[in-house]
Formats: sequence, C-alpha cells, structure tokens
Amino acid sequence: MNPNPLSTSEEPMSYRDAAIVATILMIFLTGSAFMPLHGYDVYLSDPQRFCWDLFNFLWITWITIFVSLTGLMKYTQSKGSGEG
Repeated sequence: MNPNPLSTSEEPMSYRDAAIVATILMIFLTGSAFMPLHGYDVYLSDPQRFCWDLFNFLWITWITIFVSLTGLMKYTQSKGSGEG
C-alpha cells in the first residue's frame, strides 16, 4: 500500500488505497467534527434527523476525500510521466 497520492514512483496510490485512507479519515472526522455538534442529546430529541445528518456527513466526507486523493494521484501520474 502506498498512502501517498503525490508519489511518482512505479507503484502510486491505487483506488483501493484511496478508499482505505478515505474510510479511515472519515471515521476520525466523524468523531472530531460531527459528534461534538450532534451528541447524544440531539439523538434523543430527534433520532431520525440525527441519522439523516450522520448519513449525509459520512457520504459527503468519504466521497470528498476519495475524489481528492484520486485526483491528486492522477495529476501526479500525468506530471511524472511527462517528465520521464
């Protein structure tokens, strides 16, 4: 696994690597960015809204990180192949 999307080596980050990194970052961001604002009291007062907000946060966070990593990977691959 190469977790560096800016790598221009022979084995750059793969889509699987990007998905793994995006999942790990999504989990950490859920704990540090989502949960402090949507605590247990929010869950008790409106569980449907809490679940909807959590689903949206998870999806948007994961897809944003994944697309960013794969975009960086493709960009550096195009730059790396043009220089060699």
